[in-house]
Amino acid sequence: MKNDHPAKEQISAWAIACSLSAASKEMIEQNIWVQCLQPELQGASWISLTKENNMVFSNVNLVRVAGGTFAIPKIACLLKKPIKSLGALLTLIKIRRVYLQKKHTIEQVRILMLAGLETAVCYLNFHSYSKSLMVGESGKIDFYVKEKFLGSVSCSTNNFWETSNRNTREEPSIIITFKDLNTAYRGALGEIDPLVDAAEKNVLIRGRIPLIEKFGYISRLAMKEVPIPKTL
Repeated sequence: MKNDHPAKEQISAWAIACSLSAASKEMIEQNIWVQCLQPELQGASWISLTKENNMVFSNVNLVRVAGGTFAIPKIACLLKKPIKSLGALLTLIKIRRVYLQKKHTIEQVRILMLAGLETAVCYLNFHSYSKSLMVGESGKIDFYVKEKFLGSVSCSTNNFWETSNRNTREEPSIIITFKDLNTAYRGALGEIDPLVDAAEKNVLIRGRIPLIEKFGYISRLAMKEVPIPKTL
């Protein structure tokens, strides 16, 4: 996905696809049986959620599906490899269940956090206004719930931002710690109020504040424009 560059009008749809991919990969890490979603751009109007191109949505339909409106992928692509297509559909259903799970666990929150961070990273890399805000910025942002690591966002040497579920030894520029699972769940869904939650000590932020202010603004922008794929 690193070398894919979505057209301006398909950034939201691409962010959804990448978010679903991040969720599927973390579920596999947790030994949950799902198919690894590996999205690929199919021109400026279509996105495949799999390398086999058997689950292909138009930009509009992918956004509609994530937003809770009924829409279907290309039927012809589904029928090419029906067994793999069924696996991809079951994966989408399992991801939806993770979003709708009422009793929050560290495993659920980690999946959703990485999915949410991937949405923000798409804007950091491809959204022109967001990219302009981050010119000259670099570093690593780690996310925790209490002492448990959830994920990180970092900028590589070629100015490409990416998420990671590995707690590397690289010194973070920012550490964000949520006080409990409920707060981390809200954070994963973009429902944190930076003023209220900070004042109530629901979220502890340590490190380079200008970086987190920019990242937080772009994350909220992305979450506002991109439907959370919990209704798939």
